[in-house]
Amino acid sequence: MFDDALKNLAVFGKLIVIGMISNYEGQEIKDGNTFHDLKEKRTVPIPMTVLTKSARVSGFFLPHYRADFPRHIGTLIKLYKEGKLKVSSDVGVGAANGPFVGLEKVADAVEHMYARKNVGKVIVELNKDDKSAL
Repeated sequence: MFDDALKNLAVFGKLIVIGMISNYEGQEIKDGNTFHDLKEKRTVPIPMTVLTKSARVSGFFLPHYRADFPRHIGTLIKLYKEGKLKVSSDVGVGAANGPFVGLEKVADAVEHMYARKNVGKVIVELNKDDKSAL
């Protein structure tokens, strides 16, 4: 997916790398938050592509912005309550091993996500009768 985004990047374009959940499966986390031995075969040469398009690739690691959370969470909640912010979630309805209800379904939910079959955030309901305020 990264290579596709890079290939289609406009002149003076900006590409933000924000997640890599698809790389987590089968990898060990070592030294805190550092991932070792993540091997990807590049089909697009990053330096040449960025140079010839005068483009920019930036990483965004959410924990680095922890200090900004309080300032923005109120705005997000307000927008959600006003219906201006739509949230997509996938509780496994229609999934082969769904719906995802109960601790025993956590592994099925993770597998569903790794298979890239989810639409939105994958949610496992731990107690069907307990509904969140959000």
